[in-house]
Formats: sequence, C-alpha cells, structure tokens
Amino acid sequence: MFMTRHSIGSQNCMKTYMVCFSLFILISCGGGYHRIRYAEMPQPPRVTLKNNELIVITRNTDGEGLSVYRVDINIRDRARAIELRGIQAIGKAEKTEFKVELSDDQLNRINDYRVYWVDPGGKKTRVTLSDKL
Repeated sequence: MFMTRHSIGSQNCMKTYMVCFSLFILISCGGGYHRIRYAEMPQPPRVTLKNNELIVITRNTDGEGLSVYRVDINIRDRARAIELRGIQAIGKAEKTEFKVELSDDQLNRINDYRVYWVDPGGKKTRVTLSDKL
C-alpha cells in the first residue's frame, strides 16, 4: 500500500493518542490513592480517647481535590506502639474522625503506648495522645 506523508503522520498521531488515552485510564483506575506524609498535613492529627475508643482527628492536606478518607490504625501490643497511616483519594468523601476500639488491657496500659504517624517511606513521627476531644 502506498502511503503519503500525510497518512503516516495521521497514523503516528492516532498511536500517540491511543497511548495517552490508555495511560489516562490506567492512572484513573489505580493511581488516585495517595499515602499521606506527616509534613503534608496542615496541622498534626489529634489522637484522644473516649470511653473505650481511640479517636484520630485529621484535616484535608491540600486544596487539590484529595480528601482524607482512611486512617489505618495499627496497634502493636508487644512494642507498645500505635501506628497511624493516612490515605487520600480523589473523589472519596472526606472524613475527619477515625476510631478503633481498645481492649480493657490496652486501655489500662494506654500510657505505656507511643503513638506514631508513619510516612509512606516508613519514617515515624511521634504524635501526642491528648486528653481533650
């Protein structure tokens, strides 16, 4: 088949368009999540107790449409550590309060625990356990 310079250019343009469109779909489906670094937060998270629940209170970290929608709370009893990991996502409803129920033993020894915000790279920042909600 005989191709002109114009038809070859059109094919290249179409290939470029298809590659860009495919990348957009891949990023949209799986790339909308973002782990939150402590330094990105407008203010430190507040961690407190109410009855038998540990409560973590956060705020959105930026004005780019990313909302805090989940904070994973990992209680490591042997290490006496509570690790917090925050996740943002585009299009998710913003939440500011996250809770986890503590056992009686954890409540009785809560002053022995250290609370840390864990960044995506594993860096830990100490967070104070407050007595105010």
